[in-house]
Amino acid sequence: MARQLSHRAIIAVLFLIAVITLNSDCALSQSQYEEGDWISYADFHHPNDIAIGRDVIYVATTGGVLRYHRTKNEWLDPWVIVLGRIESVDLRN
Repeated sequence: MARQLSHRAIIAVLFLIAVITLNSDCALSQSQYEEGDWISYADFHHPNDIAIGRDVIYVATTGGVLRYHRTKNEWLDPWVIVLGRIESVDLRN
């Protein structure tokens, strides 16, 4: 009987550790960036199409979509295809 209780206690402790870990900021740290973090992007040297919106110019490339804010005169973060995805994403829609 004592051996059964120790197994249950171990399982309960492991479950609590898993819940605490999944709810902590550490589990989300890979999806958040801080100022000064190094971020790598794909090759944007081959444009395929350009679309001009009211405030933003979009440049479709083989590496994703570059975005330039016309009124602010600054580049916005590009839209990129996420590494590790199996299916391709059509960014033209």
